[in-house]
Amino acid sequence: MPTRIRTPPADAVIRQLAARQWGVVSRRQLLDARLTAAMVGERVRAGRLLPLHPGVYAVGHTRLRREGHWLAAVLAVGPDAALSHRDAAGLHDLRPADHARIDVTTTADHRNTVKLRVHRTRSLDAQDITTVHGIPVTTVAVRWSTSPASCRATTSREPSRRRSDATRSTSARSRLRRRGREAGEVRATEH
Repeated sequence: MPTRIRTPPADAVIRQLAARQWGVVSRRQLLDARLTAAMVGERVRAGRLLPLHPGVYAVGHTRLRREGHWLAAVLAVGPDAALSHRDAAGLHDLRPADHARIDVTTTADHRNTVKLRVHRTRSLDAQDITTVHGIPVTTVAVRWSTSPASCRATTSREPSRRRSDATRSTSARSRLRRRGREAGEVRATEH
């Protein structure tokens, strides 16, 4: 008798994936995990997968933490996307991200939506992206001027006119130093 490979039931696969991803999953991930389009559609109709963006779902409920909404936005834009601009600064704990639309940068052609502000770039190199709490995000670039008091921190794709003021940058510089010691992921450039 041939040995059959047992695969976990579909709902267990969905739960495991959602548990690692702030409660959100994408249609592509579910299809890659061998669920069929009909299985996904059935769970959407039953209210077990709740649409957040086209092809991205909350599992079981929509009371997500901010990280869940951020990851859902990145999943919605595609595999070459990363959280960016104000939301990247929020994820890096440099400033609050208290606005309605989520900023995502990608090299693909993707349109803005009511929930997403999509920024298109010609290239998004591996050195420009890191992962924080399981969310692809643009890296932090620290720009040092001649005076340490005027140190300013921004996300790498954020326009310089949106840099934080000197008061906020002092605490940002401290957080970056701590984070750099912890993760070794902070790039510093001298100007």
